Amino acid sequence: MENYLQPMDRRTHDRYLIKEGEDILVDFKGDTIKGVFTVRDLSEGGLAFFADGVKGDEMCKSVHIDLVFGNHDVIFRSLVSQIVFCCDPTRYGLKFLFLSNFEKRALRVFINKYCQ
Repeated sequence: MENYLQPMDRRTHDRYLIKEGEDILVDFKGDTIKGVFTVRDLSEGGLAFFADGVKGDEMCKSVHIDLVFGNHDVIFRSLVSQIVFCCDPTRYGLKFLFLSNFEKRALRVFINKYCQ
């Protein structure tokens, strides 16, 4: 019997923590969200990041992001994404939208190399 008191995990992809010492950042493009934020974990379907002051009206909007290393080398450019949850005042979830087959394969390679 399933424990109905535990929250149901609705993720379809496993999450992987970024390796210690690797700074991966999410850089929002355009003028919807300002700033560059630290990625906490990554999956083939999205990522979690820490940020202060993302407005509630940004939820569910489509945004373009770049994923970059801390030294500013671009990993992925202009991924179409959507902020899908906020689980505390500073942690947010972002879902990747419309990934090409090439981007999906590249993301898997990246996860194998830079995530735990």
